[in-house]
Amino acid sequence: MMFKLPSLFAVVFLFSSFSVMANSPLKMDVFIETGAEKNVFAPTGRKVSEFNVYRVDTLKIVEENMSKGLSADPSEAKEQVLAMMNSDKFRNQYSIDMMEGWSTINKVVRLGIEKVPAVVINDKYVVYGVSPKEAVTIYDQYIIRYGN
Repeated sequence: MMFKLPSLFAVVFLFSSFSVMANSPLKMDVFIETGAEKNVFAPTGRKVSEFNVYRVDTLKIVEENMSKGLSADPSEAKEQVLAMMNSDKFRNQYSIDMMEGWSTINKVVRLGIEKVPAVVINDKYVVYGVSPKEAVTIYDQYIIRYGN
């Protein structure tokens, strides 16, 4: 008879853990390389307060795009870059992309991301190499086993 109470308690605790997890909104940050975004979707069946996708190679792509067509002559290339920096295209596209790229790199360093793809949940937990949906499953299993 004494064993039934602890067992009942464990069952109630387990169900209350599922209930709390299902009702706790998640903040998710997904770090990928450009081109992988077609496979990135917010998980369904779970409250997600924020879902952000960051492309870690944005700065490299901006640099490649800006370098296209530059002269091999350094002084001529310098003039071309200066003209580009004063253009509407630079102000409206490249400068914004560069700021987003540096912001992403800052986040990667701050969060300690070691490789991509990576899914960061609530700025605390990171899962590598899986979809956001799979990351939530792994996160839930971790929380059930180890707690917050």
